[in-house]
Amino acid sequence: ILLSSALFTAGDWKESGYDQARTRSTTERFSTTLSQRWNYTLGTGIIASPLSLDGAVVVVAKSGAAAALRESDGSLLWTSAVGGECVATPSLAAGKAVIPATNGKIYCLGLRDGLARWSAPLAAGGTNLSSPTVDANNVVYLGAGFPAKKVIAFGIADGVVVRERTLEQVVYSS
Repeated sequence: ILLSSALFTAGDWKESGYDQARTRSTTERFSTTLSQRWNYTLGTGIIASPLSLDGAVVVVAKSGAAAALRESDGSLLWTSAVGGECVATPSLAAGKAVIPATNGKIYCLGLRDGLARWSAPLAAGGTNLSSPTVDANNVVYLGAGFPAKKVIAFGIADGVVVRERTLEQVVYSS
């Protein structure tokens, strides 16, 4: 799998859809002439979108591998493995990478070192195909998926559930 960065530098894109409103757009203008600056092979299928925050690009692979690369030159900052497949885009906030996995858990790694900060199970072992979002108070919101039908809010500092809500529908979203 090839991950590359063009000759432009965008602002931080720290979660799926760019921001909490999922606008999927930025006001930055880019050159129409692009060329590859660097690439990195993670070794397995990548389904989730890469994200960028504070000069680091974070990418996760279906195998559960996670990597952070220096945005400027593509050099490897760290690699880590979570305990399940990663098919949803993670979120980056407060110096952390919050990574959902299909094994019914959410993982939090340090953005600078890739070390595990915490992991938390989803209610009723729900599978997770949803991308989390992080609010201004550093609360992580995530759809718990089947069979849980819940949205769960975790504190980003410690992974403690601060609230959860059962819904009528299964939550698979990004």
